[in-house]
Amino acid sequence: MKSFALLVVSGDAYVEEITVGSKREIETGTRVDIFTAFKPHPKARGEIPYIPASSWVGVLRHLLENYYDLPAQTPRIRRGKEGTLVAPIHECQSPSEILTCPVCKLLSRRDVVAWFDDLDPRGEKYSVQRGRRAGEYIIKNERNEIVAQVVLKDEVVLPRDVEKTIISADIAKKLGVEIDKDITGKELIEKGIRFEPIPREVQVVSGAFKLGAKFDMAKLSFNDLKPFFIGLSLLEDRYIGRRGSRGYGRVKFDNIVMTLRSKEYYEGGDEIPIEVDERKPRDVLKQWGKIRQAVDEKLKQILG
Repeated sequence: MKSFALLVVSGDAYVEEITVGSKREIETGTRVDIFTAFKPHPKARGEIPYIPASSWVGVLRHLLENYYDLPAQTPRIRRGKEGTLVAPIHECQSPSEILTCPVCKLLSRRDVVAWFDDLDPRGEKYSVQRGRRAGEYIIKNERNEIVAQVVLKDEVVLPRDVEKTIISADIAKKLGVEIDKDITGKELIEKGIRFEPIPREVQVVSGAFKLGAKFDMAKLSFNDLKPFFIGLSLLEDRYIGRRGSRGYGRVKFDNIVMTLRSKEYYEGGDEIPIEVDERKPRDVLKQWGKIRQAVDEKLKQILG
């Protein structure tokens, strides 16, 4: 009989002013640069804000590739408004390479061994209320706790891609720059011309969200999961979404719990708890040997 055991990692993710976009308005006439991701929920009156797994796991993978100094050797084609872009990523090709790579072993296998949940607001049932300001939403759970808030923030930014901005010679002359040909925005700045900041509003979400991940322990050892916890630690020092340079997108993980699910669980049995006191990613890493021993003892009972 084929062995079966899933290790479930759950916890809380406290996010601060994250901007992840779905490019759809949540309120007619709202002028925002980024539209926070919302999705329907079967136990909510209205849609709830969330951080897609593709967003936070994508950042986690990128940080791990840099942490392990892995080469971006595989071209990935992405089609955008301005044509075809080639964005190289790290991706091992052969099975032997995958099984020896700390990142691909978890995240790039054809036989999927890891699953990651969207970060949903903490709780099970939600009510979504309009706030006092346009574009503001308050999300409460079944205990009437405010678990998420979406607001608009004012900010000013310089125009993007000044290297691609082309200023005609006639306009440049009106600005006091004597030239005979068109000039780029970057060259104009070098000649002392200042670009005016652009005022705008951005939509950000903050609150307490649920962390969830599952790992196939019939194909993985507990040591194979170490990069995941390192990635969580790296995320805490970086950001999710856009505009991290402006202090947005911060995340902290806490209250981490680990349990094992055997076949009996899916036939009506209970999860098997892993008795550990460490609740933060770095604390788990500090006590890795002790936690690995606890997990391995439970896995022996399940897998033999």
